[in-house]
Amino acid sequence: MPSKSFLEGQGGYASAYAAERKGKCVTRTTREGLWTTSFGELGATLKALQDAGVTSEHLKRLRSDSTYRGLVTAAFLGENPSTNPQTHELRAMLNNSLFDLSDWQLLFNGQMDKTKLPSVPPFPWDTDVLNEPCPFVQGKTVRETHFAFLGLDHIETVHGFTKTLTITGWQTIYPQKGRRHPRFHYDNIGYGNRWYQTLAFASEATCQFRWYLMPTRIIPGSRNKTFEEQQTLLPAGYEIPLAIEELTKQVLYFIQTGRYSNPEYWAQCRDVIPGDDLRQATDNALGLSTEILLHSDKADQSRTKLELPSSISTIRFDSYEGLSVDHHWPQGRHPLFGLAASRKLPDTL
Repeated sequence: MPSKSFLEGQGGYASAYAAERKGKCVTRTTREGLWTTSFGELGATLKALQDAGVTSEHLKRLRSDSTYRGLVTAAFLGENPSTNPQTHELRAMLNNSLFDLSDWQLLFNGQMDKTKLPSVPPFPWDTDVLNEPCPFVQGKTVRETHFAFLGLDHIETVHGFTKTLTITGWQTIYPQKGRRHPRFHYDNIGYGNRWYQTLAFASEATCQFRWYLMPTRIIPGSRNKTFEEQQTLLPAGYEIPLAIEELTKQVLYFIQTGRYSNPEYWAQCRDVIPGDDLRQATDNALGLSTEILLHSDKADQSRTKLELPSSISTIRFDSYEGLSVDHHWPQGRHPLFGLAASRKLPDTL
């Protein structure tokens, strides 16, 4: 006989069972559909899910998150096409640290035009690479500390529209004022959202259609260092990602796991934002004049324009502010700014 705690967690099914045990009348509607599943069948189903890596946290999210519930429902109903056979092996090895084409289709269920989806390229890293020691976390393997995902530069919808997956494109999918994460950071004056809207790193750059393998967290020991000093910490076979690549990783990691990959710190990326472009974009966001004054000579009233240095793009995603896009001076040292990393493709080594 199932335990009391098990019954208490089964909602209507448990209520129907308890009512029967007490001799109460149970209406026909409580015993239709899934409610006719026996406890033996339900237990076997839970065991199969557990053997596949599903935890109680996944079930909790299934009950509380309607978006997640929709993705799981689509998978149950067969609305996601079969994945590349190779990814079945990857799924068994990486579990929820993998986001493949079928996951993309579930994410945009009902919108992606399946007839225009490209063939998935082979996963470029073999099992030996995934099982080798992680160069960043002692005692862990690459597969335990990295997140693998298939990058897309855009999706085509069944209605004939194309959605480009830039940073600003993602912002239209998960707007600042959305109630659920992943959503973009929102502040009262809007500066935190608008300053980068016209800059190329946010409005033009996209992921490539290829596989990415990236550490979930910033490089250990990379905080409180200049950008040049941080780069010396990159081991062979790794590079600094673009901001769109780091942001995409953080979004997909959250969607797949329900966790934040790196909530405490900013992850510095390789996009260089020219000082003049940053000044223009910042002034536009704040509604200011594009002329920034360094000083005003009282004798001749001459004015000198401040020359801003270039800066580096940074990404952070936490439970409070959501997805934040910012910039940091490469010569600066700060305890909250570390370095992002991405595994290079084998054919580029």
